[in-house]
Amino acid sequence: MKKKTPEQELKALCNNIRQEIDHWEHINQNGCNDPGYADGINMNLTRNHDYVGASERLAEYEDTGLTPPEIMELKERDKPKLVVYEHEFEDNRLISYVQRCESCGEAYDPSERFNFCPNCGQRILRRNED
Repeated sequence: MKKKTPEQELKALCNNIRQEIDHWEHINQNGCNDPGYADGINMNLTRNHDYVGASERLAEYEDTGLTPPEIMELKERDKPKLVVYEHEFEDNRLISYVQRCESCGEAYDPSERFNFCPNCGQRILRRNED
């Protein structure tokens, strides 16, 4: 089974919370048929069942200290971008050769095989790796 992405996990968690809230509202409006517990106790059990667990799992996402725009920036930076190769010739001879980060424009030595731009952190994809 393929592992869920954080976005998929978060969506599933939100759906689970919505279902629990709907169930609680149903008990609040219609009562329930459980002879072992009064409706108020069932409402508390329903609230605590997944809601508390879901809140604890959501807290994992809140503990990053990042704002939503910062998270989106990191997500975008993690998408690989091609390196820009620059060649300089003089009299049909190669005199310089650099690669540049497409995001920030920083140039670095092509012999360095970075996976991320050392300047801005953008994930790097070389032409022969795609």
